[in-house]
Amino acid sequence: MLVEGTSEESELVMVGRHAGQAPDIDGNVFLSGGPVLPGQMRRVRITQASDYDLVGDVLDELDEAPRAPARAELVHRQSDGRRVLRTVT
Repeated sequence: MLVEGTSEESELVMVGRHAGQAPDIDGNVFLSGGPVLPGQMRRVRITQASDYDLVGDVLDELDEAPRAPARAELVHRQSDGRRVLRTVT
C-alpha cells in the first residue's frame, strides 16, 4: 500500500491506495495505526469495506503473522443503496 498523505476529512487519518487503485478514479484506503509517512509502502490489513473505499490497519513487524481468512458481513445499506461491509474473522 502506498501512503499518500492525510485525508481531506481529517488530519488524524492517513489515506493511501493499493496497486489496483488508480489515483482520482478509484476509492481510497483510510489507514489507522502507524506511524506512517507519505510516500511509504506499508502492509495493511483491510478491516472494513464500502462500495468505493476501504479501511485498514497498518501492520507492524509483530502483526505480520498469517491469520485465518476473513469474511465480509453487511453492516448497513446507505440511503443511496451503497453497502457498508465489515470483515469478520
